[in-house]
Amino acid sequence: MFADQFRKAVLLAWLVVANVSLAISVSPFVVPQAALLSWAPVCESKARYARECPLCGMTTSFIALSSGDLAGAYQANRAGPALWLLLLLNGMAGAVVLLRRIRRARTRKEAQI
Repeated sequence: MFADQFRKAVLLAWLVVANVSLAISVSPFVVPQAALLSWAPVCESKARYARECPLCGMTTSFIALSSGDLAGAYQANRAGPALWLLLLLNGMAGAVVLLRRIRRARTRKEAQI
């Protein structure tokens, strides 16, 4: 019983993360660049210690990817293109799992009627 509940909780948490991942990876293609830059938080590491953190330049990297500038994305943050691809793939996997679960639930409901 506990194992089943734990598995469902982990699945739910992953589905939430997957949907957020998909939104993050798609947003540079649908939200204007100025809006994205205004929403991006100021890096605490830069503000407090004048040092860049590993995620510094990630927003700029994702925006460069949305315009097809792979070199600019890599220059803004070397991990940017790889992280964007991982977020996109994770989000797509989450969407597939969610759609399959919805379809399965509908089939069960129709079978009960």
